[in-house]
Amino acid sequence: MQEGNEAEPPVAELEEGRELPVEYTFEDLKENVPRPVPKMTDEIDRSQMPFLKRVFQPKTPAEREFQATLYTRLEAGYNIAVNCNGATGLVVVVQVDKGPGTKWNTIYPERQIEPNLRILQVNGLSDCFEMVDELRASSEAVIRFRRPVKKRLLVIREPRSKLGVTLLDFDASSVWVDQVLDLGAVPEWNEQNPLEKVTTGTRIVEVNGISGNVHRMYEQLRKEGVLELVVESHGPETANRKEPSAQGWFPRPTQAKKLGL
Repeated sequence: MQEGNEAEPPVAELEEGRELPVEYTFEDLKENVPRPVPKMTDEIDRSQMPFLKRVFQPKTPAEREFQATLYTRLEAGYNIAVNCNGATGLVVVVQVDKGPGTKWNTIYPERQIEPNLRILQVNGLSDCFEMVDELRASSEAVIRFRRPVKKRLLVIREPRSKLGVTLLDFDASSVWVDQVLDLGAVPEWNEQNPLEKVTTGTRIVEVNGISGNVHRMYEQLRKEGVLELVVESHGPETANRKEPSAQGWFPRPTQAKKLGL
């Protein structure tokens, strides 16, 4: 190596079968770039975070919508039972019997027509009563549905206190909130969580891990202490605050008794 020339980078040499350590300068080391920290948004999977008591569904209303085209004979109908409330303009699927709806579900498993879907349009009509009339009078229906928002709530019921709601059976596996009272665990939850309110028309599908049996769900709802509820809502308290609220809307099934808890 001649004088004046830059020194060559060190090379490891073998000495008696051993590799000598290589000396590095600071210029040889790579820059230590820290990993980007993910932002705490609703896109993060909260299922592995038990300290977060609520499960958020960040999807926008448009992402929860899909369209279905059904065909039938006028005398046969679509065999889809719906509930319409003129006060709120909500039309919601209550039951899907054998017919065009079940055939659609077989062909399109990712776009199931199922209970508690909100109907937004039928053949371009969006008025509550006009949509119901169109379903009765048409043999072809282009229907736009919107899925409800599912969320998990942690409601604390103090000893000797009321739950603060009256309930109705929707079917054999879920319960409807018929009315929210002034006092109780649920009204207290609503006061503390104004964007996650339980309103009239909220569907309860699970209580403390119990689902699929309304009688066992009622037993859990009568208990004091912590109640972990999984509910479905069409209101603005979740993904879309501009969406019309479900306040004041509830089904009126025949021979159903209100249960005040």
